[in-house]
Amino acid sequence: MKTIYEAGHDFYYIDRDDVTEAAASLANSSAPIISGCKVKTIIVPPLDVIYDETLEALVRLQEAGTGVLFVDNLPVYGTEIESKTAEYVKHFKPCNINDVMEHLKRTDTRFVADAGGAMLIKARYDKNGHEMYFVDNNTRFAVSVLLNHEEQKSAVIYDPSNGKIYPVKMGEKIEIASFRGVFIVFDILEQLETKETENGFAL
Repeated sequence: MKTIYEAGHDFYYIDRDDVTEAAASLANSSAPIISGCKVKTIIVPPLDVIYDETLEALVRLQEAGTGVLFVDNLPVYGTEIESKTAEYVKHFKPCNINDVMEHLKRTDTRFVADAGGAMLIKARYDKNGHEMYFVDNNTRFAVSVLLNHEEQKSAVIYDPSNGKIYPVKMGEKIEIASFRGVFIVFDILEQLETKETENGFAL
């Protein structure tokens, strides 16, 4: 996980209930949902034993288009007396961490914050119908960050360190101070009634 974290990909840890509920959510959504967020990829760490219901849910998720990556090896044993593990694992193949990183590079493209190689930490949230991200500069120097989004043309930046709120267009750069972060909120600019102040834009 350290490699994924240092590459700036947003991820969180999930358990068996999350996986089975994500598969169940496909009945009402085109993409699986975990903790209110749509999920593109599930990475399974090395393990030998897995619950049958978890593995069956992973098969359903993969069939629906979710990337399911088993790192290093596939599980061998299930938890049921008449386990279907051998049947389910035929849908997958093991991969290494380099394969995982290549997959994330191809698929984690909806929102890109590029600091030219500097280490950024990115976390996505979906709140009240708004897509938002927290982007943190985890270096000892200020960085210039280029922002791009597959669909959105603009966003609103909220900088907790100084209270500034201001609009930004995709394709533009923003500055993030050392060990500081900003919130980037989409689908909200037209809802804001702003006035220009000496500190930027205020609600």
